[in-house]
Amino acid sequence: MDHKLIGLRIAERRKSLRMSQQDLATKMLTSRSTISQQELGNNQVTVVDLQKFVKVLKAPLAYFMGEIDLDEVVDADLRAESGTDEGWTARAVTNLYRQQLMEVFDELPINFQIVAVGIVKSLATLVRTKPLTTEPSTPE
Repeated sequence: MDHKLIGLRIAERRKSLRMSQQDLATKMLTSRSTISQQELGNNQVTVVDLQKFVKVLKAPLAYFMGEIDLDEVVDADLRAESGTDEGWTARAVTNLYRQQLMEVFDELPINFQIVAVGIVKSLATLVRTKPLTTEPSTPE
């Protein structure tokens, strides 16, 4: 994980929510100094902390990993507030599975976590470049 990037993303999202470091620290049950060091990239953000940031800052993991930008997160916030966001049920189910997956992931040794993150990034890249179809492929 790129801790500098994650730290920058934490600070960016916190500021977009007009939240102070102390406010965030209180919600994360940690100190303001820990939040400051994480935002600067000086302290590693653990997988458990990252999961908390996802919940507290209401932003998807993809945002913290640098895969989507803040404007996409803010757009989703606005759609949710206005009630024009379709597919919320599917996302709620996906979030439940994601939470269960993160609980299992947290129990893995760190070297397995690193490999798993690499695999997920590779799959995400593949899906972006080659859209999935619902029809089975036929041999040529």
